[in-house]
Amino acid sequence: MAGYPFVLSYEGDDFARLNFDGKSWSVKWDKALNVRFEPITLRNRAIVASAIVLVAARDNFYTTPWEQSELLASKWDHSQKGIDIRENDPEPNSIQFNISNAGEPCARVNFDGTWSIKWDHVDIIARTQKDNWRTLALAGFCGLLLAARDNFSIVPWNDNPPKEDEDE
Repeated sequence: MAGYPFVLSYEGDDFARLNFDGKSWSVKWDKALNVRFEPITLRNRAIVASAIVLVAARDNFYTTPWEQSELLASKWDHSQKGIDIRENDPEPNSIQFNISNAGEPCARVNFDGTWSIKWDHVDIIARTQKDNWRTLALAGFCGLLLAARDNFSIVPWNDNPPKEDEDE
């Protein structure tokens, strides 16, 4: 299986990918910007939120040209993770995308498309989880979050989000 540790796609069209080394990303910036400014719908919240992070981190991470990345796809022979638009509507108040390490959640896209992040956990993952192909995508995405940290908004972590019919 050739591919990449982690891929961001919109309707099946890849626009960003973490390369096999876990250190560099390859990005189609025009497409990333288009996705970043897509109107948020029930089905695209996770990918739009991820594009917001990608664009916010733009000048703060190492990139490899897209064409060069394509030549290196054969170096990755493990499973590929990714985010794309959903094929069905999510459950009300459900988490749209969740990053966890050893069962401990550390970053997520909430139902409304906002991010909640435990920065101390994300920092540890980004620095320590690159030694194993199973955690390379996790570390790579956490590194992207750190690169964007000062350039996008998050909401406080809430372990008990309000139910759909409750007032805030």
